[in-house]
Amino acid sequence: MEGVGGALDTSIVESTRPPTIPLLPIEIYQEIIAHIASKSDLLALSLLSRAVHPLASASIYHTLESRRRCRTEALCLLVIQSAHIGPLIRSLTIANDERHTSAYPALPHFWETMARALRRMPQLEVLRLHDGCTNPNAGILKRCTFSLRELSCDFVFDDNLVAFLVTQDRLKSIDWMDGDNSARSTTPVPYAAAPARGSLPALQMLHTNSVGMAIALVPGRPVTHLWVSNEASTTAEEFIAGIGCSTGPLLSMRMGFPLHKASIVQCLSALCEHAPRIRSLGFIRPFTTKDSEIISALASFRDLHTLVLWNMITPETLRSLEAACPSLKTVACLHYSYAYEYVRMPVNPIGTPQPMHDPDFRLWKDV
Repeated sequence: MEGVGGALDTSIVESTRPPTIPLLPIEIYQEIIAHIASKSDLLALSLLSRAVHPLASASIYHTLESRRRCRTEALCLLVIQSAHIGPLIRSLTIANDERHTSAYPALPHFWETMARALRRMPQLEVLRLHDGCTNPNAGILKRCTFSLRELSCDFVFDDNLVAFLVTQDRLKSIDWMDGDNSARSTTPVPYAAAPARGSLPALQMLHTNSVGMAIALVPGRPVTHLWVSNEASTTAEEFIAGIGCSTGPLLSMRMGFPLHKASIVQCLSALCEHAPRIRSLGFIRPFTTKDSEIISALASFRDLHTLVLWNMITPETLRSLEAACPSLKTVACLHYSYAYEYVRMPVNPIGTPQPMHDPDFRLWKDV
C-alpha cells in the first residue's frame, strides 16, 4: 500500500505543476517573442520557463512609458529595487498628464527618485521626458552613464542640461521646447552658455520652438533636419545665416515664414543662398499663381522635392509650381489641423490629391 500511496502522491504533485516549455534553440524562442506585442502575455510566458525568462524580460522592459506621476514613481522605485531591470531599458517616455487635474499628486521626492532610477539605466538610448510646464530639474541627468540617440524634453536650458548635452557624442535627435514664453528670442540659454563647439558631433535632427536654440545648436554640426515652430520675425536674416552654417548639409526645413509677400521672398532668397540643397521645405503662407515672386524664389531650390503649405492652393497655383520646379514631387497642404492632417498633391506629374495622416512627421523626416 505504501508503494501505491507513494505513486499516487507523485501523480498528484505532477498534475499540479505548472506546464513547462520544452527546451528549444534560442533562435526559436526569439522568433516567438518577437511576435508577442502584449507585455502581460510576455510576463506570463517568462514565468513558464527559465530559458525564456531573460529573453521575455528584455522585451518587457525594452520600451517603457508612464504618463502619471504615481505610476512613474512606482516604476522608478522598481528599477531602483530590482538591479536586473535598469540595464534592460532602452527607451523611456515620461509625461505628466495629471498636471491640470484636481487630483494632482504631491510627491516630494519624485525628481530625486527619478534621478536614482536613471542612473541605473546604462543602456538607455531614447529619453522623452516632458513635465508640461517650466521644468528646472535637468539636474537629474547628473552622473547618468547612458549615451542617448534621441532626447525629447522641456527642461529649462540651464547649466545642468548643457553639462549633460556635452557628454552625448551619439545624440542624433533633440526635441526641446521652451516653456518660458521666450521662444522667439535669439538668446536660447538665459542661464547658461550654449554647448561648446565640438560637442554633439552626431546631431542631425533638431525640433524646437526656440529660434535662439536653433542658432545656438545648428552651426558647425551635421544638422540635416530642422523644425522651428515659431517665426524668426525681426531676426530672420541672422537666423537663416546661422542655420546655413550646418555641416549637414541642411536638407529638410520647417519654420514660420512671415505673412507679407516681400518678407517671404526675402526669406526664401536668403535660405536658398545659405542652404541651397534643401529638399523638403515648409511652412509657406498661402499664395496664388499671381504671386510670381514667391514661385520664382521657390524655383531657385534645384533639389526641392516636398513643399508644405499652411493652407490649400488652387489647381492653377499647383500647375504654376509644377512648371517652375521640375524637381518637385509633392505639395502637402495642412488641412483641419496644424499638426498631422494634410492633403497631399502629387506633382510632376500632377496626380489625384489624397488625405494624409502624418503623426510621425514623415514629410519632414523622409528626404
